[in-house]
Amino acid sequence: MNARHADDSESPQVLTPLWLQSTGLLGASTIVTNDDLCYSICLFEGWAAEPEVRPSAMQIDHLYQGWAPGDWLVVSFMPGAVPGHNMLNWVEVPLKTLGFPSIQLTAKFQPAPELLAWKHEGDNPGYMAKVGVEEMHGFTGLARIGDAIARVYVLMLRKANLAWMFFLSLHSQAGGGNELATLRDDHRRAGMVFGALRLALTAESAPPKASSRRRTRRAR
Repeated sequence: MNARHADDSESPQVLTPLWLQSTGLLGASTIVTNDDLCYSICLFEGWAAEPEVRPSAMQIDHLYQGWAPGDWLVVSFMPGAVPGHNMLNWVEVPLKTLGFPSIQLTAKFQPAPELLAWKHEGDNPGYMAKVGVEEMHGFTGLARIGDAIARVYVLMLRKANLAWMFFLSLHSQAGGGNELATLRDDHRRAGMVFGALRLALTAESAPPKASSRRRTRRAR
């Protein structure tokens, strides 16, 4: 599916999916704000508020580990994205070469995580307007990460030359029966993260630093 731009016409019946909606707090949480990678995001209680930082020539990655098996958040930031280039390569290349959308998690686990289901959800004009971006791609799926089954989400966003990819995996009861209720619960937890996401949209951004500035506060 081609990326949709924020000024394209869209039917008013298009709804924001549950996993992108701000569902309110499902327990205690922490808001983590990082100035260098230009994001603010909500983490669940028990998740590491201090990320593992992995810089490279093209991007910098922040890895947050949750308290349950399979709980991970990877934030990748590319300050030199080129508008018009195929943003899908960011996720399709690891899918084709590794069989999994997150290079960072593939490097951490042996055996590598196994993708069990995968769906390109496209974009959502309402969410794009909310976070103020020009391009968006969303994906949902299911994976085996270590010994855990996890619901996985990938959200790719771009504004001018700034691009982000958020990989979120949440420990899931999928496969244990009552699949619709489990899916809804997983999506609501993802919505607590993505619904609270804020981006600092500055067209001219300084290159990210390996030791990024961050601020944390408890969500109310």
